[in-house]
Formats: sequence, structure tokens, C-alpha cells
Amino acid sequence: MPEFDPVNIEIGKRIFELRDGKRLSRPKLAKQAGISEQFLREIESGRKGQSAITLRKICRALNVTSDYLLFETGSKDDIPDYATQESANLSVADVFALKESVNTIQEMLDKATESLRYSD
Repeated sequence: MPEFDPVNIEIGKRIFELRDGKRLSRPKLAKQAGISEQFLREIESGRKGQSAITLRKICRALNVTSDYLLFETGSKDDIPDYATQESANLSVADVFALKESVNTIQEMLDKATESLRYSD
């Protein structure tokens, strides 16, 4: 029987407990985090670790900081509500795409404002 990394086991346990406490199904959390349900199951069981990118996606989907998930320090609720996907039923990928669109629009507005200043 293979031995699992104790760190992976602890992180997986915290992810499971948070997901369960928020009454999120595994498929729903996996979708929000942009990972497969099977991969999430393996993370929760401690069989697999995750990259920093995957950890970030899971943290955002669960609305917790990476400090809490990695070290169980800080608060479970450190991320403001607007950063969560649950309220808008958006996936992590959708949130990043939306953020990129907002940044693009802001850049366009800044350029338009700048050109209006010089046109007077």
C-alpha cells in the first residue's frame, strides 16, 4: 500500500471539511475550481498534491486564503464576497475572463480620457 505525503493529507482534509461545511458537492467545487471531479477526489483523499495554480483556484472557489488551506492560520473568510464565484455561479475561468475584460475596458477608458485632455 503506497504511503501518502502527510502535507497532502492535511490539505486534502481541510479542502474536504471546507467543501462539506459549505454544503458544496464535489462536482460543483471541481467545476468552480476548473479541475476534474476525479482530481479533486484524489486531492481530498491525500493521494495527490496540487500545483500552486490549482491551489489558488480551489481557494477562490472555497472563498478562503491559501494560508488557511496550507497552514490553518488566518480566517476561513478572509476573501471578500465579490471574489467568490458562488454568488454569481461563475467558474474560476469565467471570473478571470471577466476580470481581464474589466481591465481592458479600464485601459480603453483611460486612453479615451487622456486623448480628451489633449484635444482641448
